[in-house]
Amino acid sequence: MTEQLIAILFITVGVLITPLVFICLDFWAGVRKAKKRRERITSDGWKRTLYKISKYYNMLIPLMIIDGMQITGFWYLNPYCSWSAPLFPWLTLIGAIAIGCIEF
Repeated sequence: MTEQLIAILFITVGVLITPLVFICLDFWAGVRKAKKRRERITSDGWKRTLYKISKYYNMLIPLMIIDGMQITGFWYLNPYCSWSAPLFPWLTLIGAIAIGCIEF
């Protein structure tokens, strides 16, 4: 059972890193376009990127907390009440997919 919780932790960390990768790729593309157009690169892009990160993670953290509650509930119900429900951070994954779609 401990291995399963460790696997869930690694999956959750991977899901939480994915939006950050998409945001960084979007920032990189913006810098490349600005250089190509010979525009001056200012700190406004950094500010927008940091705002975007805070906005997205303000959505993902509550989803992760809800997932933690459902995983804890199913973790209890699986062995003690003979339930068979997958322990997986579904809401966090859906939120990360939505962010990935927005950034794409």
